[in-house]
Amino acid sequence: MDAALITTKRRQLCERLQTGFLLANYEYRQRSRFLACKQEKLELFEYTQKMRVLAASPVVNPLSEHIKMTMFMDGLSRRQLFHVHANCMEQVIQTAL
Repeated sequence: MDAALITTKRRQLCERLQTGFLLANYEYRQRSRFLACKQEKLELFEYTQKMRVLAASPVVNPLSEHIKMTMFMDGLSRRQLFHVHANCMEQVIQTAL
């Protein structure tokens, strides 16, 4: 009986530790992936889908739209002059397509 109680307490402690560390690591990894994302050899459609998925990932402190737009534009492999002032990332993606 005491062994079962100790095992239960140990399991609860492990779950709390995992939850605390995994959430922080998940947000850090997602943000790092988003900021490091580049088009490179991907097609434009594949790149936009990848950026949409990374931008939509559930995090506690999401990036602002201006940072998302800047990172999307910087990640494009082909530089073109855009004369559109967009307010959100979706407008930038539509302009790029």
